[in-house]
Amino acid sequence: MAPALSLFLMAGSWTDPGFPEAITAMTIGVLFFAAADLARRAGKHVEARMLKATGGRHENRELTFEDTTIEQATKARYREFLAAQVGIAAPTRESETQDSAAARSFYAACYDYLRLNTYDTEKFRILFNENIAYGYLRNLLGLKPYAIGINIAAALAAWALYKYPPPFASMTDGKLMIQAGLAVWHVLYLSLGVTERSVLAASKRYARQLTFSCETLILNRKV
Repeated sequence: MAPALSLFLMAGSWTDPGFPEAITAMTIGVLFFAAADLARRAGKHVEARMLKATGGRHENRELTFEDTTIEQATKARYREFLAAQVGIAAPTRESETQDSAAARSFYAACYDYLRLNTYDTEKFRILFNENIAYGYLRNLLGLKPYAIGINIAAALAAWALYKYPPPFASMTDGKLMIQAGLAVWHVLYLSLGVTERSVLAASKRYARQLTFSCETLILNRKV
């Protein structure tokens, strides 16, 4: 939406706005709402593809003995607390290896419990922010091919307005350079900064913070 909006703002006649500017403004406003829903759908589609190997679920491993993200003594406290909440015995280091299916079931139940009990955005502000960051990158990755296409189309439209200016719009040398520069910058950002790797990194940050939310839940139980 950004390239289309910038093209509209630069090419429109704002000294004497008329019917074309009004219609375009209304159209862009409607498209913003539609784009939000499209972004979520596209993001969910990408997420399902990325998680195909795990059946479409995030396989959180931060509580396992094998994972080194969190210190072992801290994980032991969290496993003990969560085992009491979900009503399932926590696996030992040996049973985690010998009965991996039971261990995965335990950890899945633990993370389901954590997700369901961390909706309070005031108590879990950092977790909330990490979730937003993950959702933003996931949705942007889903929109990536469309966004690159819109940037190219907007740059071509700007060139067409510059070359063949209609009576209701104008495109100067400076405006054309700005539009082209924005398009190039946006495409580079999407190509280099929005990747499956960056989405997975954001997912790991969220999972780590979700695991650390045990501290708040444990303290609340003691009060």
